[in-house]
Amino acid sequence: MQVNQNNGFKGSFGIPPHMKAAMETAEKAKAENAAPTEAAPKAYADEGYALDGSEEVSENTTGEDSLVQKSVDKDPLEMLKENYDIEITGEDIQRIIFKGYTEKDVIVLPSILGSQPLIATFKTLTGAEYELADEKLAEEIRDIRMTNDGFAARRGVWLLAYGLKKIQGKLYYKQKFSDDAGKVFDKKATLESRKNALGDFSPVVLSRMMAIQSDLTIAINYLFSEAKGSFVKKP
Repeated sequence: MQVNQNNGFKGSFGIPPHMKAAMETAEKAKAENAAPTEAAPKAYADEGYALDGSEEVSENTTGEDSLVQKSVDKDPLEMLKENYDIEITGEDIQRIIFKGYTEKDVIVLPSILGSQPLIATFKTLTGAEYELADEKLAEEIRDIRMTNDGFAARRGVWLLAYGLKKIQGKLYYKQKFSDDAGKVFDKKATLESRKNALGDFSPVVLSRMMAIQSDLTIAINYLFSEAKGSFVKKP
């Protein structure tokens, strides 16, 4: 299955109508003959995937699709506390509302066999950062055939490039400037620098950091979703 190259990552996968119909008929027959299973729990689906488990590239890649749901058995806020010892505070909400983002220091990996704990500073993304990350992703995959898993993995890395700010209290990338004096900050070049620097991390560490950023985003979106009723002034 591949992304429609003519329309970026929106729209269908280019399956002919007659083939799609045959596939749907086969799947229906398979489902009717299969043993009954328990209903899936209410889920917060991962980015770019359908709730029923079938692969489907998200129609929206401008940042709002990070608000979609992902499978969880617990309250996302409880999971954030239990898995990473992260708590969302009133100050975090204030920053998100008035600055567009908040930052949290997180122990990515604890001390293992006497090693130094890995501590990273994560930030939530602004709408402009989602847009630029998706713009860079579109440029990268324009002429590449890839599966839905490949698309999701690459997008996750680009988003982490913005979401990961520091490692052990220090920048892990080189800031880029568009002038020789180093006064005009180049956002696109710096984002590429951040993304390229992620390649120096081992897969196990990179995967852990991507999971933390994803769970942090989901928990904050969940919190705002649950609180939206309180924004309505009651008579």
